[in-house]
Amino acid sequence: MKVVHVREVANVAQGLLLGLQELGHQAELLKPRESTEPRVARKLLLAPQRIADALEINRHIRHRGFDIVHLHYANSGWMGTLGRYRFVLHCHGSDVRANLYHPMHKWLVRYSLKRADLVMFSTPDLYPHIARIRPDATFLPNPIDTRGFADNQAETLGGVRVLINLALNPSKAPQIAFEAAREIKRRCPDVEICAIASGPLYSSFQRYRGVRFLDPVPHAEMAQLINSYDVVLGQFLIGSLGMSELESMACAKPVVCYLDTDLYSRWYGEAPPVVSASTADAAAQSAIKLIQDPLWRQDLGRRGREWVVRHHDYRTVAAQMVDHYHGMLVEAR
Repeated sequence: MKVVHVREVANVAQGLLLGLQELGHQAELLKPRESTEPRVARKLLLAPQRIADALEINRHIRHRGFDIVHLHYANSGWMGTLGRYRFVLHCHGSDVRANLYHPMHKWLVRYSLKRADLVMFSTPDLYPHIARIRPDATFLPNPIDTRGFADNQAETLGGVRVLINLALNPSKAPQIAFEAAREIKRRCPDVEICAIASGPLYSSFQRYRGVRFLDPVPHAEMAQLINSYDVVLGQFLIGSLGMSELESMACAKPVVCYLDTDLYSRWYGEAPPVVSASTADAAAQSAIKLIQDPLWRQDLGRRGREWVVRHHDYRTVAAQMVDHYHGMLVEAR
């Protein structure tokens, strides 16, 4: 099977391509230029560039004769319409959580969802948003390279260390993690707490006492970074595990975050072994217990890695995706 993925979101496409290639399929990734500019007026100025990129990508797709065109991000359906080909539309997060309700973006997201031949979503919390338009949408877990993201079996030096492993944006509720960090530091002053200087809210937190900020590192170095910490604080809003939480679990690190267990019972049949908390106080209490109990840290980390290997290993996820591709192709005949 010849497959092309268009756009990259949180290294998901790269993980899926790796799995496809190991399963013997021809797969490649095309990356159009992206705008990180939040202001709509500036985005509109870049529209001619994006259209030019789309035309070039569509020429490549026609020339190569792919069996599957897999578009990432919920508003990408316009590329498929422009190229006049069938496509998979893969939803990742704020592209439906926020943009589906945005006065300027919602029409394009709705159009893309309706136009797609197959809609996939990457975290369980997204389905209620998508279901009103595409109740037939398919859940595809995010792929994790569990060979690279693994427990290095090394003890951290200098005492227990805590990592706030999340992008500093509103959808992750970082204020809960930082308020929890303040309480952890008050009660456990010798514990080092670090966060990654990444995301639009960084300036709001950069002077937070008790938290040391780290420069962002390439994705290839994230496993090494995670493995130098003992406890991870994740997101505290959406109720689903993102790539940061999953990669931390794959490294056998215990994770404290907010989890909607009902969502996981429906889509996985079992809840992941994380410590769920929805308030700063609860998160701090849980983290402190983990700090003080090395046997619990070890057990929770081990079970977390086993769960990620079972549900999110990139090879397992790619095999599921291929089954969905085959179903789409059969329906097209």
